[in-house]
Amino acid sequence: MRLLYIGATWPQPWVTAAGVRTIGLINAFKSFGYNVKFLSIKKENPSQIKGIEEVGVERHFCAANDEETFKSLTNEEDICVFETARVEEMFGHMVYQFLPACKRVIDTQDLHFLRLAREKMINDKSIEQIKNIEINWKEEDVTREISAMLRSHSTILTSEFEQRLIQKHFPFIKTVCLPFFYSDQEINENSRKNCHLRYRDNFVWIGNFTHPPNVDAVNYMVEKIWPAIRTALGCELHIYGAHCPNSEAWRSNGVVVKGPMKSLETLKKYRVLLAPIRYGAGIKGKITDSFLYGLPVLTTSIGAEGIDPFPGVIANSTESLIDAAISMYDNTILLQNCQLKGFSILKEKFSNSKNSYLLQNHIRGLEDKPLHSVMFSETMRSTFYFSKYLQAKNSKTNSK
Repeated sequence: MRLLYIGATWPQPWVTAAGVRTIGLINAFKSFGYNVKFLSIKKENPSQIKGIEEVGVERHFCAANDEETFKSLTNEEDICVFETARVEEMFGHMVYQFLPACKRVIDTQDLHFLRLAREKMINDKSIEQIKNIEINWKEEDVTREISAMLRSHSTILTSEFEQRLIQKHFPFIKTVCLPFFYSDQEINENSRKNCHLRYRDNFVWIGNFTHPPNVDAVNYMVEKIWPAIRTALGCELHIYGAHCPNSEAWRSNGVVVKGPMKSLETLKKYRVLLAPIRYGAGIKGKITDSFLYGLPVLTTSIGAEGIDPFPGVIANSTESLIDAAISMYDNTILLQNCQLKGFSILKEKFSNSKNSYLLQNHIRGLEDKPLHSVMFSETMRSTFYFSKYLQAKNSKTNSK
Protein backbone atom coordinates (compact mmCIF):
# COMPACT_ATOMS: atom_id res chain seq x y z
CA MET A 1 0.00 0.00 0.00
CA ARG A 2 1.30 3.43 -0.93
CA LEU A 3 0.62 6.81 0.67
CA LEU A 4 1.56 10.21 -0.70
CA TYR A 5 1.74 13.11 1.78
CA ILE A 6 2.07 16.59 0.25
CA GLY A 7 3.26 19.15 2.77
CA ALA A 8 3.13 22.93 2.79
CA THR A 9 6.44 22.81 4.69
CA TRP A 10 8.92 20.29 6.05
CA PRO A 11 7.55 19.14 9.44
CA GLN A 12 9.68 20.47 12.29
CA PRO A 13 8.41 18.89 15.52
CA TRP A 14 10.96 20.82 17.60
CA VAL A 15 9.48 24.13 16.31
CA THR A 16 5.72 23.70 15.86
CA ALA A 17 2.89 21.56 17.20
CA ALA A 18 1.78 21.11 13.58
CA GLY A 19 5.10 19.42 12.91
CA VAL A 20 4.56 17.07 15.85
CA ARG A 21 1.12 16.15 14.50
CA THR A 22 2.36 15.55 10.97
CA ILE A 23 5.10 13.21 12.17
CA GLY A 24 2.55 11.40 14.35
CA LEU A 25 0.18 10.99 11.42
CA ILE A 26 2.92 9.66 9.14
CA ASN A 27 4.09 7.19 11.78
CA ALA A 28 0.50 5.97 12.19
CA PHE A 29 0.22 5.26 8.46
CA LYS A 30 3.59 3.48 8.55
CA SER A 31 2.33 1.28 11.39
CA PHE A 32 -0.57 0.22 9.14
CA GLY A 33 1.93 -1.00 6.53
CA TYR A 34 1.87 1.98 4.16
CA ASN A 35 4.95 2.90 2.16
CA VAL A 36 4.97 6.68 2.68
CA LYS A 37 6.37 9.23 0.24
CA PHE A 38 6.60 12.85 1.38
CA LEU A 39 6.54 15.76 -1.07
CA SER A 40 7.05 19.35 0.07
CA ILE A 41 6.45 22.55 -1.85
CA LYS A 42 9.48 23.96 -0.01
CA LYS A 43 13.01 23.23 -1.17
CA GLU A 44 15.09 21.11 1.16
CA ASN A 45 16.89 22.94 3.94
CA PRO A 46 19.28 20.87 6.09
CA SER A 47 18.01 22.53 9.26
CA GLN A 48 14.38 21.74 8.41
CA ILE A 49 14.40 18.14 7.16
CA LYS A 50 15.68 16.43 10.32
CA GLY A 51 12.16 15.47 11.35
CA ILE A 52 11.27 13.74 8.10
CA GLU A 53 14.74 12.12 7.96
CA GLU A 54 14.20 10.56 11.37
CA VAL A 55 10.85 9.12 10.27
CA GLY A 56 12.69 7.35 7.46
CA VAL A 57 10.39 7.98 4.50
CA GLU A 58 11.20 8.87 0.90
CA ARG A 59 11.16 12.65 0.43
CA HIS A 60 11.23 15.05 -2.51
CA PHE A 61 10.76 18.70 -3.36
CA CYS A 62 7.93 19.36 -5.78
CA ALA A 63 7.05 22.92 -6.67
CA ALA A 64 3.39 23.85 -6.67
CA ASN A 65 1.78 23.28 -10.06
CA ASP A 66 4.82 21.45 -11.47
CA GLU A 67 2.97 18.78 -13.38
CA GLU A 68 5.94 16.99 -14.93
CA THR A 69 7.83 16.63 -11.65
CA PHE A 70 4.67 15.45 -9.93
CA LYS A 71 4.12 12.72 -12.53
CA SER A 72 7.74 11.58 -12.26
CA LEU A 73 7.54 11.26 -8.46
CA THR A 74 4.22 9.44 -8.11
CA ASN A 75 3.37 5.82 -8.76
CA GLU A 76 -0.21 4.63 -8.32
CA GLU A 77 -0.52 5.74 -4.70
CA ASP A 78 -3.59 4.50 -2.83
CA ILE A 79 -4.09 7.56 -0.62
CA CYS A 80 -2.92 11.16 -0.91
CA VAL A 81 -2.95 13.42 2.16
CA PHE A 82 -2.85 17.15 1.50
CA GLU A 83 -1.53 19.30 4.32
CA THR A 84 -4.28 21.95 4.35
CA ALA A 85 -6.86 22.90 1.75
CA ARG A 86 -4.38 25.29 0.15
CA VAL A 87 -2.17 22.35 -0.81
CA GLU A 88 -5.22 20.54 -2.19
CA GLU A 89 -5.83 23.52 -4.47
CA MET A 90 -2.28 23.18 -5.79
CA PHE A 91 -2.23 19.42 -6.33
CA GLY A 92 -5.78 18.07 -6.10
CA HIS A 93 -6.44 18.27 -9.82
CA MET A 94 -3.15 16.46 -10.55
CA VAL A 95 -4.05 13.61 -8.21
CA TYR A 96 -7.52 13.45 -9.77
CA GLN A 97 -6.08 13.35 -13.29
CA PHE A 98 -2.94 11.22 -12.92
CA LEU A 99 -3.84 9.01 -9.94
CA PRO A 100 -7.54 8.31 -10.60
CA ALA A 101 -7.78 5.44 -8.08
CA CYS A 102 -6.14 7.44 -5.29
CA LYS A 103 -8.28 8.55 -2.36
CA ARG A 104 -7.77 12.23 -1.51
CA VAL A 105 -7.65 13.36 2.15
CA ILE A 106 -7.21 16.88 3.56
CA ASP A 107 -5.43 17.28 6.89
CA THR A 108 -6.64 20.74 7.91
CA GLN A 109 -4.31 21.30 10.93
CA ASP A 110 -6.93 23.92 11.84
CA LEU A 111 -9.84 25.55 10.00
CA HIS A 112 -8.02 28.44 8.37
CA PHE A 113 -11.20 30.34 7.53
CA LEU A 114 -12.25 30.23 11.19
CA ARG A 115 -8.90 31.56 12.38
CA LEU A 116 -8.85 34.34 9.79
CA ALA A 117 -12.43 35.40 10.54
CA ARG A 118 -11.69 35.58 14.25
CA GLU A 119 -8.54 37.61 13.67
CA LYS A 120 -10.60 40.38 12.10
CA MET A 121 -12.56 40.77 15.35
CA ILE A 122 -9.80 41.13 17.96
CA ASN A 123 -9.76 44.92 18.11
CA ASP A 124 -13.38 45.51 19.05
CA LYS A 125 -14.94 42.25 20.26
CA SER A 126 -14.71 40.25 23.49
CA ILE A 127 -13.18 36.78 23.52
CA GLU A 128 -16.65 35.28 24.00
CA GLN A 129 -17.89 37.12 20.91
CA ILE A 130 -14.85 36.06 18.92
CA LYS A 131 -15.36 32.43 19.89
CA ASN A 132 -19.06 32.48 19.01
CA ILE A 133 -18.56 34.10 15.61
CA GLU A 134 -21.20 33.60 12.94
CA ILE A 135 -19.45 32.32 9.83
CA ASN A 136 -20.17 34.15 6.59
CA TRP A 137 -20.34 31.21 4.20
CA LYS A 138 -20.00 33.55 1.21
CA GLU A 139 -16.49 34.73 2.14
CA GLU A 140 -13.85 33.59 -0.33
CA ASP A 141 -11.63 32.02 2.36
CA VAL A 142 -14.60 29.98 3.53
CA THR A 143 -15.84 28.84 0.14
CA ARG A 144 -12.37 27.81 -1.03
CA GLU A 145 -11.66 25.68 2.04
CA ILE A 146 -15.10 24.06 2.00
CA SER A 147 -14.86 23.43 -1.75
CA ALA A 148 -11.58 21.59 -1.23
CA MET A 149 -13.31 19.38 1.36
CA LEU A 150 -16.18 18.68 -1.03
CA ARG A 151 -13.73 17.56 -3.72
CA SER A 152 -11.96 15.18 -1.32
CA HIS A 153 -12.85 11.77 0.02
CA SER A 154 -12.21 12.78 3.61
CA THR A 155 -11.23 15.67 5.87
CA ILE A 156 -9.13 15.29 9.02
CA LEU A 157 -9.87 17.87 11.71
CA THR A 158 -8.00 18.39 14.97
CA SER A 159 -10.83 19.79 17.09
CA GLU A 160 -14.19 18.27 18.00
CA PHE A 161 -15.61 21.79 17.87
CA GLU A 162 -14.53 22.17 14.25
CA GLN A 163 -15.77 18.69 13.37
CA ARG A 164 -19.21 19.55 14.77
CA LEU A 165 -19.20 22.82 12.81
CA ILE A 166 -18.52 21.04 9.51
CA GLN A 167 -20.97 18.21 10.24
CA LYS A 168 -23.73 20.66 11.14
CA HIS A 169 -23.55 22.58 7.87
CA PHE A 170 -22.11 19.92 5.53
CA PRO A 171 -23.17 16.49 6.84
CA PHE A 172 -22.14 14.82 3.57
CA ILE A 173 -18.44 15.69 4.11
CA LYS A 174 -16.71 12.65 5.61
CA THR A 175 -14.69 13.75 8.64
CA VAL A 176 -12.58 12.34 11.42
CA CYS A 177 -11.11 14.16 14.43
CA LEU A 178 -7.44 13.31 15.03
CA PRO A 179 -5.73 15.86 17.28
CA PHE A 180 -2.39 14.36 18.41
CA PHE A 181 -0.69 10.97 18.63
CA TYR A 182 1.04 11.12 22.02
CA SER A 183 2.91 7.97 23.05
CA ASP A 184 0.79 5.85 25.42
CA GLN A 185 3.93 4.83 27.27
CA GLU A 186 5.03 8.44 27.73
CA ILE A 187 1.60 9.48 29.01
CA ASN A 188 1.62 6.67 31.57
CA GLU A 189 5.21 7.28 32.69
CA ASN A 190 4.75 11.04 33.00
CA SER A 191 1.53 10.64 34.97
CA ARG A 192 3.49 8.69 37.59
CA LYS A 193 6.49 11.01 37.93
CA ASN A 194 5.48 14.54 36.85
CA CYS A 195 2.80 15.49 39.36
CA HIS A 196 5.11 17.00 41.99
CA LEU A 197 4.66 20.72 42.60
CA ARG A 198 7.47 21.24 45.12
CA TYR A 199 10.10 22.25 42.56
CA ARG A 200 7.79 24.08 40.17
CA ASP A 201 7.94 27.88 40.01
CA ASN A 202 6.93 30.76 37.73
CA PHE A 203 4.59 31.09 34.78
CA VAL A 204 5.57 30.02 31.27
CA TRP A 205 4.50 30.59 27.68
CA ILE A 206 5.56 28.56 24.65
CA GLY A 207 4.66 29.09 21.00
CA ASN A 208 6.12 29.54 17.53
CA PHE A 209 6.11 33.26 16.71
CA THR A 210 5.58 32.88 12.98
CA HIS A 211 2.00 32.07 14.01
CA PRO A 212 0.19 35.45 14.41
CA PRO A 213 -2.17 34.37 17.25
CA ASN A 214 0.91 33.63 19.37
CA VAL A 215 2.39 37.09 18.85
CA ASP A 216 -0.96 38.67 19.68
CA ALA A 217 -1.34 36.57 22.84
CA VAL A 218 2.09 37.50 24.20
CA ASN A 219 1.64 41.20 23.42
CA TYR A 220 -1.70 41.13 25.25
CA MET A 221 -0.29 39.12 28.14
CA VAL A 222 2.79 41.29 28.70
CA GLU A 223 0.95 44.59 28.36
CA LYS A 224 -2.41 43.95 30.03
CA ILE A 225 -2.19 40.88 32.25
CA TRP A 226 1.31 40.28 33.54
CA PRO A 227 2.04 43.55 35.47
CA ALA A 228 -0.73 42.88 38.02
CA ILE A 229 0.34 39.25 38.45
CA ARG A 230 3.94 40.31 38.96
CA THR A 231 2.92 42.85 41.60
CA ALA A 232 0.82 40.30 43.49
CA LEU A 233 3.12 37.28 43.36
CA GLY A 234 6.62 38.55 42.56
CA CYS A 235 7.30 35.58 40.31
CA GLU A 236 8.56 35.53 36.71
CA LEU A 237 7.09 34.87 33.29
CA HIS A 238 9.36 32.91 30.96
CA ILE A 239 8.64 33.15 27.22
CA TYR A 240 9.79 30.40 24.85
CA GLY A 241 9.34 30.05 21.11
CA ALA A 242 11.09 29.90 17.76
CA HIS A 243 11.43 33.12 15.74
CA CYS A 244 10.89 35.24 18.83
CA PRO A 245 10.55 38.98 18.03
CA ASN A 246 13.21 41.22 19.51
CA SER A 247 10.69 43.17 21.57
CA GLU A 248 12.05 45.25 24.44
CA ALA A 249 8.55 45.40 25.89
CA TRP A 250 8.85 41.67 26.56
CA ARG A 251 12.09 42.00 28.53
CA SER A 252 11.10 43.84 31.69
CA ASN A 253 9.12 43.57 34.91
CA GLY A 254 9.93 39.92 35.54
CA VAL A 255 9.49 38.80 31.93
CA VAL A 256 12.36 36.62 30.71
CA VAL A 257 12.59 35.85 26.99
CA LYS A 258 14.25 32.46 26.57
CA GLY A 259 14.00 31.79 22.83
CA PRO A 260 13.42 28.26 21.45
CA MET A 261 12.77 25.54 24.03
CA LYS A 262 15.37 22.83 23.47
CA SER A 263 13.28 20.13 25.11
CA LEU A 264 9.64 20.07 26.14
CA GLU A 265 10.77 18.44 29.36
CA THR A 266 11.63 22.02 30.40
CA LEU A 267 7.90 22.43 31.06
CA LYS A 268 8.29 20.22 34.15
CA LYS A 269 9.94 23.02 36.13
CA TYR A 270 7.09 25.54 35.75
CA ARG A 271 3.97 25.98 37.85
CA VAL A 272 1.40 27.32 35.36
CA LEU A 273 1.15 27.75 31.60
CA LEU A 274 -0.30 31.22 31.01
CA ALA A 275 -1.93 31.25 27.56
CA PRO A 276 -4.36 34.18 27.04
CA ILE A 277 -5.13 33.28 23.42
CA ARG A 278 -7.57 35.76 21.88
CA TYR A 279 -8.13 34.13 18.50
CA GLY A 280 -7.17 31.06 16.53
CA ALA A 281 -8.51 27.64 15.62
CA GLY A 282 -7.71 23.97 16.09
CA ILE A 283 -6.20 22.28 19.13
CA LYS A 284 -3.36 24.27 20.68
CA GLY A 285 -0.28 22.08 20.99
CA LYS A 286 1.18 24.22 23.77
CA ILE A 287 -1.79 23.23 25.92
CA THR A 288 -1.74 19.48 25.27
CA ASP A 289 2.07 19.46 25.64
CA SER A 290 1.56 21.06 29.05
CA PHE A 291 -0.83 18.26 30.03
CA LEU A 292 1.86 15.74 29.03
CA TYR A 293 4.37 17.25 31.46
CA GLY A 294 1.97 17.81 34.35
CA LEU A 295 1.84 21.58 33.82
CA PRO A 296 -1.48 23.17 34.89
CA VAL A 297 -3.01 25.49 32.28
CA LEU A 298 -4.76 28.86 32.44
CA THR A 299 -6.19 29.91 29.10
CA THR A 300 -9.23 31.39 27.38
CA SER A 301 -12.26 29.62 25.94
CA ILE A 302 -10.58 29.84 22.53
CA GLY A 303 -7.41 28.23 23.89
CA ALA A 304 -9.53 25.49 25.46
CA GLU A 305 -11.73 25.00 22.41
CA GLY A 306 -12.14 21.40 21.30
CA ILE A 307 -10.90 19.97 24.62
CA ASP A 308 -13.99 18.94 26.54
CA PRO A 309 -14.07 18.69 29.49
CA PHE A 310 -11.16 21.09 29.84
CA PRO A 311 -8.74 20.01 32.61
CA GLY A 312 -7.52 23.48 33.48
CA VAL A 313 -8.79 26.97 34.27
CA ILE A 314 -10.62 29.13 31.71
CA ALA A 315 -10.96 32.91 31.94
CA ASN A 316 -11.78 35.38 29.18
CA SER A 317 -11.59 38.98 30.39
CA THR A 318 -8.38 40.74 31.38
CA GLU A 319 -9.56 41.04 34.98
CA SER A 320 -10.65 37.40 35.26
CA LEU A 321 -7.37 36.16 33.76
CA ILE A 322 -5.41 38.18 36.33
CA ASP A 323 -7.58 36.98 39.23
CA ALA A 324 -7.41 33.35 38.08
CA ALA A 325 -3.62 33.45 37.70
CA ILE A 326 -3.11 34.89 41.17
CA SER A 327 -5.57 32.56 42.88
CA MET A 328 -4.45 29.31 41.23
CA TYR A 329 -0.69 29.84 41.63
CA ASP A 330 -0.59 28.76 45.29
CA ASN A 331 -3.71 26.58 45.25
CA THR A 332 -2.04 23.18 45.51
CA ILE A 333 -5.27 21.19 45.47
CA LEU A 334 -6.48 22.93 42.30
CA LEU A 335 -3.12 22.51 40.56
CA GLN A 336 -2.91 18.80 41.39
CA ASN A 337 -6.45 18.30 40.18
CA CYS A 338 -5.53 19.97 36.88
CA GLN A 339 -2.53 17.67 36.52
CA LEU A 340 -4.50 14.48 37.07
CA LYS A 341 -7.31 15.50 34.74
CA GLY A 342 -4.78 16.56 32.09
CA PHE A 343 -3.24 13.08 31.97
CA SER A 344 -6.71 11.54 31.97
CA ILE A 345 -7.85 13.45 28.89
CA LEU A 346 -4.60 12.69 27.07
CA LYS A 347 -5.31 8.98 27.53
CA GLU A 348 -8.92 9.40 26.46
CA LYS A 349 -8.56 11.63 23.39
CA PHE A 350 -4.94 12.37 22.46
CA SER A 351 -3.08 9.04 22.62
CA ASN A 352 -1.46 7.21 19.75
CA SER A 353 -3.48 4.06 20.40
CA LYS A 354 -6.80 5.92 20.39
CA ASN A 355 -6.20 8.04 17.29
CA SER A 356 -4.34 5.39 15.27
CA TYR A 357 -7.36 3.14 15.79
CA LEU A 358 -9.74 5.90 14.64
CA LEU A 359 -7.57 6.65 11.59
CA GLN A 360 -7.27 3.03 10.51
CA ASN A 361 -11.03 2.48 10.70
CA HIS A 362 -11.67 5.77 8.94
CA ILE A 363 -9.49 5.11 5.88
CA ARG A 364 -11.07 1.68 5.42
CA GLY A 365 -14.35 3.45 4.73
CA LEU A 366 -13.09 5.84 2.03
CA GLU A 367 -15.06 5.51 -1.19
CA ASP A 368 -15.80 7.44 -4.33
CA LYS A 369 -18.96 9.53 -4.31
CA PRO A 370 -20.63 11.23 -7.27
CA LEU A 371 -20.15 14.56 -5.50
CA HIS A 372 -16.36 14.30 -5.82
CA SER A 373 -16.51 14.05 -9.60
CA VAL A 374 -19.20 16.71 -9.85
CA MET A 375 -17.08 19.13 -7.86
CA PHE A 376 -14.11 18.52 -10.10
CA SER A 377 -16.14 18.89 -13.27
CA GLU A 378 -17.35 22.27 -12.05
CA THR A 379 -14.23 23.60 -10.38
CA MET A 380 -11.29 21.73 -11.85
CA ARG A 381 -11.19 23.88 -14.94
CA SER A 382 -10.30 27.08 -13.09
CA THR A 383 -7.60 25.52 -10.91
CA PHE A 384 -6.36 23.42 -13.83
CA TYR A 385 -5.88 26.36 -16.18
CA PHE A 386 -4.46 28.55 -13.44
CA SER A 387 -1.94 25.78 -12.85
CA LYS A 388 -1.13 25.75 -16.58
CA TYR A 389 -0.65 29.51 -16.48
CA LEU A 390 1.78 29.23 -13.58
CA GLN A 391 3.68 26.44 -15.31
CA ALA A 392 4.04 28.50 -18.47
CA LYS A 393 5.06 31.58 -16.50
CA ASN A 394 7.67 29.64 -14.51
CA SER A 395 8.99 27.98 -17.63
CA LYS A 396 9.41 31.34 -19.38
CA THR A 397 11.18 32.79 -16.32
CA ASN A 398 13.58 29.85 -16.08
CA SER A 399 14.44 30.02 -19.77
CA LYS A 400 15.64 33.63 -19.54
